[in-house]
Amino acid sequence: MGCYQELGASVEVEFDESIILWHIATDLCFYDDDDDDDGRDAGESKLKRWSSCCFCSCSDHAPTADDSHLNDVSHLPAASREISNYMLFLLVMRPFMLTASIGQIRFGDTCAETKNFFLRGDELGAARKAAEALTKVKTEINPREVKGDRSKSVLFDACRLAEQLRRLERRKRWRLVAGVWVEMLCYAAGKCRGNFHAQQLSQGGELLTVVWLLMAHFGMGDQYRVEAGHARAKLIIEN
Repeated sequence: MGCYQELGASVEVEFDESIILWHIATDLCFYDDDDDDDGRDAGESKLKRWSSCCFCSCSDHAPTADDSHLNDVSHLPAASREISNYMLFLLVMRPFMLTASIGQIRFGDTCAETKNFFLRGDELGAARKAAEALTKVKTEINPREVKGDRSKSVLFDACRLAEQLRRLERRKRWRLVAGVWVEMLCYAAGKCRGNFHAQQLSQGGELLTVVWLLMAHFGMGDQYRVEAGHARAKLIIEN
């Protein structure tokens, strides 16, 4: 969408860092969204039918009678936040399902720096107030130039990312955010080993496993290949 030069650094880092960066930035954009509360509630209700929409289409062509729904992004803030929360849940509670190197250390350092910045509330009002405080952080200076690399926190790097996203037009911003989360979800599903997917089935299963199976069905991912001499595709599960 023409934003890689400015935002590419946020997805070129380690995968766990990208998840935390985009999780915080998504939350900040969600609370700073231009729509009022009624618009947000309407967007959340559309989650029930978001699978029928072109979720992360990145084309900016003029809409026709068949694709006018591409201009409707009211469901994307809530949908993006759902995936964002789920990916952070995997990072903290199911780290074996992600290619996360020091994800829990980075998460812990980020939480510690966040607590030092403000006292976190449990209610929506408190969360919104905290988000407003973070949006006022000066982002001109790279945080690593101030604190060095001893702390693995990415809190203020995420504030910089959120500021860059807020400069985009709203429709483009949320289509971009949604597209990034779909790509990260698919990447994580494809990189998770088959035995970990199977292991979680005994505990009710994971959305990540459903995505993995859908990718295999459509011929996507490393676990899928067609061998010479065979007319049918084989699903490869490594133990």
